[in-house]
Amino acid sequence: MKKLLSAAMALFLALGLFACGAKGEGGKNADMPLDEMMDAILEGVENLPELDNVELTGEKWASYAFIEPSEGMEGYASDAMMMPGAHSVVLIRVPEGQDAEQVAAQVEKNANPNKWICVSAEKTIVKRHGNVILLVMSSASLADPIAANFDRLFS
Repeated sequence: MKKLLSAAMALFLALGLFACGAKGEGGKNADMPLDEMMDAILEGVENLPELDNVELTGEKWASYAFIEPSEGMEGYASDAMMMPGAHSVVLIRVPEGQDAEQVAAQVEKNANPNKWICVSAEKTIVKRHGNVILLVMSSASLADPIAANFDRLFS
């Protein structure tokens, strides 16, 4: 009886640890470098403009992600090289111990789909999987498949 009870308790403990470990984790691909992640979420999206990809450093954070980074935060952006189209995709990885949900809310609150002055993004999407945040500002025909690819990357 004691062995059965011990085995049951060990199973419940293992399940509890597994559930706690999974909560807030990004799942598969969560540790993928952001440039590779960007390539994966843009793959197969039709009619993308010619893109300029940049790592977010210094002042680039405010113009691409609309936030000031905290220590350890990583960012990568892919914007249209030429106008007239308004198109921007940003990935942010929040370090462990920081509230990624709060950072995503701040990005969503501050995002400016009119940042290009002459043109505006038709659609703005902010999504989060674990500690990785996606900001897309573009046409609906581009934003929706990019967001769907981001979801698939973590499923």
